[in-house]
Amino acid sequence: MSAVDQELIRRKLGQLENYLKKLERFRSLDRNAYVSNDDNYGLAEHWLQLAIEATLDVCRALVLGLDFKMPDEAQNLFTLLRDAKVLTPEFVERNQSMVGFCNLLVHEYAEVDHSKTYDYLQEHTDDLSDFIEQIKQYMAS
Repeated sequence: MSAVDQELIRRKLGQLENYLKKLERFRSLDRNAYVSNDDNYGLAEHWLQLAIEATLDVCRALVLGLDFKMPDEAQNLFTLLRDAKVLTPEFVERNQSMVGFCNLLVHEYAEVDHSKTYDYLQEHTDDLSDFIEQIKQYMAS
């Protein structure tokens, strides 16, 4: 079994925590203030993308460290880690769309519905905090 790169995971979790702090100011905005100001949604979408990428980096590091075959599709990272009892089934179920959302931000940025990113910001950033806690618990065990 390969060793889990704990330093990489700690660093990525720290980055994720930093991105979540940056996102807090956008979560406090009402929908109109968010979608009517391109600086608001532009920055928030950037930080969301980086937060999701950091989350996926942690997942990849764990999959490698646990000697699992790297899945062809990034969304399957969550399923592998659920099966390994790293992530809860509830987290995985709530966040199956995370990879698709990130791909939208990266590849379809001109087509993004900012009202939907506002919803994602309101509904899923707590999930990313939950992810951090689940990974920290796993690493401590």
